[in-house]
Amino acid sequence: MTVLVVDQSYFDQARIVASILGIKLTSKLFGKGPSRVREPFCGFPLSHLVKHVSTIVEAGHKVVIVEEFKEAGTSDGNIKRKVSRVVTPGTGVDETFVEMEKMNFVLALGVVDGGEGKEIGMAYRDISTGASFTRTSTLSSLRDNIQLVRPKEVVINERLEATLIGEQILTLLRGEQQRESLMVSAVSTDAIPSSSTSAPSSQSAAEEVLLAYLASTLVDLPPPRTRATFVDPTQVMQLDAVTLKSLEIRESLRGGVKGSLLYGVKRTVTPGGTRLLSERLCESPLTSSRPYNQSDSCILLAAAPLTNLDEIHSRLALVSAFHTNLSPSRSFLRALLRTLDDTPRLLQRLHLRRGTAFDLLGLKNTMRALQTIRQDSDDRLPQTGASDSILAEYGLTREEVDAVRKLVSRLGNFDQLANEIEIAIDEEALMAQTRAQERKAMVAEEYGDRAKEREEEEELAVRAESDGLWGEDKFWVIRDE
Repeated sequence: MTVLVVDQSYFDQARIVASILGIKLTSKLFGKGPSRVREPFCGFPLSHLVKHVSTIVEAGHKVVIVEEFKEAGTSDGNIKRKVSRVVTPGTGVDETFVEMEKMNFVLALGVVDGGEGKEIGMAYRDISTGASFTRTSTLSSLRDNIQLVRPKEVVINERLEATLIGEQILTLLRGEQQRESLMVSAVSTDAIPSSSTSAPSSQSAAEEVLLAYLASTLVDLPPPRTRATFVDPTQVMQLDAVTLKSLEIRESLRGGVKGSLLYGVKRTVTPGGTRLLSERLCESPLTSSRPYNQSDSCILLAAAPLTNLDEIHSRLALVSAFHTNLSPSRSFLRALLRTLDDTPRLLQRLHLRRGTAFDLLGLKNTMRALQTIRQDSDDRLPQTGASDSILAEYGLTREEVDAVRKLVSRLGNFDQLANEIEIAIDEEALMAQTRAQERKAMVAEEYGDRAKEREEEEELAVRAESDGLWGEDKFWVIRDE
């Protein structure tokens, strides 16, 4: 069900909004003269929009956000409205309903030419982190694959509904909708031009559905096409839904994480690390166009073992190195990682132009940490091409050294960009501005109706003590060159 939300809701939607949010349902008169009728109405302050949007989405609804605007160059004074965003369970960016330690996938399904080949394409993306994957399925294994992905919502092409395989897919999705509270939507792909010059595939069909859905929900700035990672089913041992639940991989049979394999092996210190661990315990995304790297995962998987023996040995070497002779480095890195923000989500906010100066500072801190990790690696590892006797002094094998160096080499060097961010942003002024905003909010809560009067008194007191044309209370967050 779709709920239209601004700061006011009317008619049947008002009843839904008032019930979900626990706010008062009242009424307003509409029409003129004897035809005037009283209709349901409810509203809330615009400052509570973020909180209430999350509550409505968590209740299983979509939220359409409508903004008012005035066309440039017009002087008639007419205010127009447009949809700026449709918030759904699978398209959250930084909303409070997006769980930090879990992936938040929206999954699109696609078939080619009515699905005569019986292959179903799956394309799924986490809008909050930018992670994007594709895979293929059959109708018989579709439920198992949906359980592996664990999307917040599923999208299909509206034209698929009229086909035989579309009816079968919808029947399956309705069952999942009842069991897992999964949101199911349909979208038209007519307005999305195909980017493929080769014969269409079920994967490309699914990606077109996903792109069309994101274009209709993230209206102001749809995410661009992203090269997705193909999950090759021949490279890993996959688990069906029953086995996944019976082995208590991600959740225990009693419900919740406690008592599961994930709970037993979890030693991560960042939200991104927890997401990666949970993902790797159930499936290990590989691309068909590039070799797999041990940097994609630093743990040996029990639930999704690789079939590539060389890669298994490479992972073992990496784990062995950090577990034994590089244990001081492991402790140091864990302490360092605890100080960092959730970098994938930080980057995605900046990419979607929803970032702040604090996000840029968080990005700078991550870049500085990468520099520290590279330096720590150089200090603790022998030189490249060291002899066996030198390796023995370090207590490391050649395979372990090669595995660690290959991992570190993929971190990249962003020192110049970190320097530019540090020069551009006045961190002290940013913190002063934040403290002032917090003070303003505290005054508003404490003084209520007298808040504005109290703010003016404090502002006059500060100006009386400041020097210069603007006064020292003027914050310059972005330095003006």
